[in-house]
Amino acid sequence: MKALVAAVGGAVVLATSGGVANPGTDGRWARTIVLQKRDLPTFRAEAPLSSRTCLPAYLDGQTAFARSQHFSSGGKSVTARAWIFPEERHAKGGFRNLVARDYAQCLKREGVVGARILVTSQKPISGIQNGDRFRALRVTVHLSQSGTTFKVYVEIFFVRHGRAVADAAFTSSDRPFGIAAETAAIEKMTARMQRPPRG
Repeated sequence: MKALVAAVGGAVVLATSGGVANPGTDGRWARTIVLQKRDLPTFRAEAPLSSRTCLPAYLDGQTAFARSQHFSSGGKSVTARAWIFPEERHAKGGFRNLVARDYAQCLKREGVVGARILVTSQKPISGIQNGDRFRALRVTVHLSQSGTTFKVYVEIFFVRHGRAVADAAFTSSDRPFGIAAETAAIEKMTARMQRPPRG
């Protein structure tokens, strides 16, 4: 079960690798934004999963990109990524690109190793602020493995601040990850998005 949760999360979010844009500085900023081990101290940190992806590593116009380690604990896993753009208008375009995608259909098309996908669905997470700075959606995946059916949830949060765009994906089995833990992690990323490094 744990391996399947990781596989579903990996299929969705992991794969290939208001200031002035500077590729070196922007790279440091992106690496600072993504989730760190100190943000999830009870989770095991591993190298990012190498699998196909439904979220692109590259967005048009980016000056830098970073992805977090893959964090897991029991039947839950978390990963994050960040993009920096030369100007805010480019970041708005990257944000729109991410939130407009149909991740449920992509996941159904790509499949999951070790199980058969029966049904996928995608919808906004209710009660979450919307707009051009913050969005959240839930992808629900119904799986079959060795005659047993179960659900895996992938909740993806998208955040934009100035020239920076980030997302975090929270994967869990049987029930959604939990909004309190998700919000705490996103708040840490958002705070770092507001502090670009100097020079």
